[in-house]
Amino acid sequence: MSSLLPPNSTAFERSLESSIERSSDIDQTIGDLWNPQTCPLNLLPWLAWALSVDQWDPNWSEAKKREAVALSISLHQRKGTAAAVKDSVKPFGVPDLEITEWFETGGPAHTFQATSSAPELLSNPTLQSQIVTAITSAKPVRSHFSLIARLNLAASITPVITLRALTFQRLSFKEA
Repeated sequence: MSSLLPPNSTAFERSLESSIERSSDIDQTIGDLWNPQTCPLNLLPWLAWALSVDQWDPNWSEAKKREAVALSISLHQRKGTAAAVKDSVKPFGVPDLEITEWFETGGPAHTFQATSSAPELLSNPTLQSQIVTAITSAKPVRSHFSLIARLNLAASITPVITLRALTFQRLSFKEA
């Protein structure tokens, strides 16, 4: 491409012109780069950074990374609410988080309990720390919380009656 700059342009202006010329070689539309579903996988960490994703792990699956980026904007709009705390743990496979706040239980002010029955939560310390970090970033700053893992067990009780034949013997006593 021939230059549109005048002959007396500076070196900075010429290098700026060449960088702008190279930017037109990008075959991706800007809208696709800002969409978590259409952003190329190698650029997804940069989109996460731009949208201020609070927690990121490069070892996550592609679907989990895209979900974390997609939730970021709505999470930041509601940060500090119980709904934001519930949504913050969804990328970790904990969809059933229950929030019980201090005024519901009569506990200390500005505390809450986050309870889940996800079975992975009981056996995976890495998942536990990721969930604690996610809740900490989404909760109100003044609040403190307890993470409770609930184990739901199902059992059935079958009544059983046992009959035993008893034989009574008549005892007789003689006076001496």
